[in-house]
Amino acid sequence: MNITELAEQSLTQPSDTWFGNDLLWYTHGMSGINVHRDSNVAERSNFKVMTDLLTDHFGSADTDGDWWINHSTHWAVGWLDQIMVRVINDPDAADKFSEENISDIFILCMDFIEDLCNSVVIDETDYWNLFHDEMVSEVNFLCPKWASVDFDAEKIISLAYNENVEMVDDESWIIGDKFIIIAAFTLGMFDVDDLDDMIDDIQYVIDSNDYGMWDTTAIAKNLFSDFLGLFNEQP
Repeated sequence: MNITELAEQSLTQPSDTWFGNDLLWYTHGMSGINVHRDSNVAERSNFKVMTDLLTDHFGSADTDGDWWINHSTHWAVGWLDQIMVRVINDPDAADKFSEENISDIFILCMDFIEDLCNSVVIDETDYWNLFHDEMVSEVNFLCPKWASVDFDAEKIISLAYNENVEMVDDESWIIGDKFIIIAAFTLGMFDVDDLDDMIDDIQYVIDSNDYGMWDTTAIAKNLFSDFLGLFNEQP
């Protein structure tokens, strides 16, 4: 499909839709670049890279300008953000879909989509930064209640790398709560006031026997045995 056909398609309003902006389907249309509730890290990164690129070249998002983000929500299926852009410069042109009348911003978006066909991730640095930030957020969310104020998600993640913890799938790496419990104990990230809760959690993970083949767990078993011995000797 060539650029003029893509422009005509972009200016065609989907059936049973209403967006509340008179520019849509007149001079502006869908860019084909969006992100939604269930988007993976690569899709979220690409969306951010694209919005940064548009801001650099065409200014901030503005519903009266060259581009904006249309936000839609639905109680059953979540949310969707779509980048809307100027498709044609002059809606009254004799041949409004001629290449000369197609906007620079629309051409940029189509080039971006073409790049996506050849690469899952547009900006590797942005992708890995986002990937890492989400891992830190996930580990902090799963922080055991007995963990001390010295709990350090970065150290947990570093240990997971060293242990070669396997990815859940090809696009995300969620470090499980059992590994975090074992790692926090092994690294000494616990409060002495919450030892009973910690002991219960560690014993549960070791007894469950489905934590995977981690060297950390073998170390933790020995440490835990010694720890229990000292703990039980307390008056």
